[in-house]
Amino acid sequence: SDPEAFGRVTPVDVAVQGDTRLAAAALDAELARRGHRATGYRTSDVAARIADGSALEPFRDMSEPNAVDPRTLMSRLEAMLPRDRTVVQDGAYNQRFSTTYLSVPDARSFILPREFEALGSAMAQALGAAVARPDRLTLLCTGDGGFMMSSADFDTAVRHRLPLLVLVSDNGGFGAEVLMLRRWGLPETVPAYGSPSFAAMAKGLGAASATVRTVDDIAALEPLIRDMNGPLLIDAKVALEVPFKDS
Repeated sequence: SDPEAFGRVTPVDVAVQGDTRLAAAALDAELARRGHRATGYRTSDVAARIADGSALEPFRDMSEPNAVDPRTLMSRLEAMLPRDRTVVQDGAYNQRFSTTYLSVPDARSFILPREFEALGSAMAQALGAAVARPDRLTLLCTGDGGFMMSSADFDTAVRHRLPLLVLVSDNGGFGAEVLMLRRWGLPETVPAYGSPSFAAMAKGLGAASATVRTVDDIAALEPLIRDMNGPLLIDAKVALEVPFKDS
C-alpha cells in the first residue's frame, strides 16, 4: 500500500503495488491464461536426496573454544536420536541449523509454530506434543532467548515426567539481531548478553541436564538420551559466526 516502501530495506528490480490478495489472484489467473505448468520441488529425486542425506552439503567444522559449530552439533544429534520422534521448532536464529540437519519420519512429526515470529512460543506446543505422544521422544529446539521466555513452563514437563528433550542452542544473545546490527555497523550490545547456566536451571527444577561446550562433549549425550526417564535439557553453547553453508 505504500509505494515508498519499495527498496527501503533491500533492492527491488520489479515493484508491483497492490492489495496482496488481489495481486496474488491476478497473478494466478495470468499464469492459468498462459497455460503455465511447473513440476515444482516435490519430485521423487528430491525425496530420494532428502532420504539419503545427499542434499546436505559437506562443511568445515568451525567450532570455537567453548562453543561448538551448530552444524556439527545437529548432525551428531541426528545420528543419536531415535527415528520415531516429534520435532518442535522455536523461532530465532537457531532454526536455520536444526531444521536443516534434524529429520522427522513424516509431516505430522514436525511442528513449527509461528505466532508473529514470537520467540518462546514453541514450549507450549512441545508440551502438548509430548502429552499426545508419550510413546515417542519429543524434541524442542530453541535458543537461549526463546528458552528464557518460556523456561517457567518447563516445570510442567518435570512434574508430569514427559518424554521431552529440550535442546537450547545458546549463542549468547539474540543471534539474528546481533548479526544484523553487526552487518549494518550499529552497536550490538543490547541483543548480546551473558546467559545463565540452563543446565543448572533444569537441574534445580528436577530434570536431567547436560552441558555441551566442545565437540567432545557431544558423545556423552547418547546414553543420556537413550536412558531418558522424564525430561532432559541440553545446554549447548554454539558459535554465532557460522555460515549456513561453506562458500
